[in-house]
Amino acid sequence: MENQETATTLKTTKSIRHDHLFKVVVLGDAKVGKTSLVAAFTGSNKFSEEYLPTLAVDFKTKVLSHNEKNIKLQIWDSASTSRTKLAQMGELYYSGAMAGIYCFDITDKSTFQHVDQWMLKLSNNIDKDNVIQVVVGCKSDLSADRKVSPEMGQELAIRHQARYVEVSAMTATGIDDLFQSLTKAMYTRHLETRNNAMTETRTQTLNRSLSTQSTEKPVMTRSKSLRSSFRLKSKKKKSRKSSLDVANSNNQEMQEMVPKKKQVVIEEKSKLDAIEEVPDTTKQEGKEKQKGSTCKACCVIS
Repeated sequence: MENQETATTLKTTKSIRHDHLFKVVVLGDAKVGKTSLVAAFTGSNKFSEEYLPTLAVDFKTKVLSHNEKNIKLQIWDSASTSRTKLAQMGELYYSGAMAGIYCFDITDKSTFQHVDQWMLKLSNNIDKDNVIQVVVGCKSDLSADRKVSPEMGQELAIRHQARYVEVSAMTATGIDDLFQSLTKAMYTRHLETRNNAMTETRTQTLNRSLSTQSTEKPVMTRSKSLRSSFRLKSKKKKSRKSSLDVANSNNQEMQEMVPKKKQVVIEEKSKLDAIEEVPDTTKQEGKEKQKGSTCKACCVIS
């Protein structure tokens, strides 16, 4: 029955569509309760006091709802073995993590002292500033055997700009609150990075457009000056052409007027000549009379 319940839970988790996928890495020494913490949150297995070491890496998934968005958490449980090959394999899965959970056992002070080393391992593989960090004190149900006080854990978290919580995988105390608050923080960080990326792209495009405009401005002024000079030259040519045209037209008019004057003079001369050539009948009659009178006189005399 237990296996059927866990299988149903996994099926429903896989069938749910998610809007965002956030990767979480769980780090810490062996036997501090990392695997039990992940199993208690995802509901994959019941709590067991038997220790089963994680080889290389293991991961579980669970979908949470926040701000009307389905967020799928991909929780990676890395091996805490000292073997170099397995450790290197586990470090390969650090990339892309948005959150890091550093676990220690509150009943074992040495595990608390190794938290700095686990933080350094994560920062060597990814940018630590872009990762939300949480220091988790496991096995809070064994507070009677506590070796690390809450104040010590809080001081360590403040030094690394992280958050400190205490949980118990056996009683499932504080586990849901841990992942709920972590999901909210990752979602807000995701929105911030997206908005920053959008503003950066906008500023880059704006700067590019301004740079292109600044480079094009002298070209535009030069083209305008060239256009204006060309226009002036064309105007000068037109003015020269117009003056030449006027001079040519005046010359043509003068040439046309000169023969007209000559024709007028010739016509006037021809008229005068015609007048001179016309016989004066009165004079001829007078001459004829004079001739006739003389003739008559001559006839009479004769």
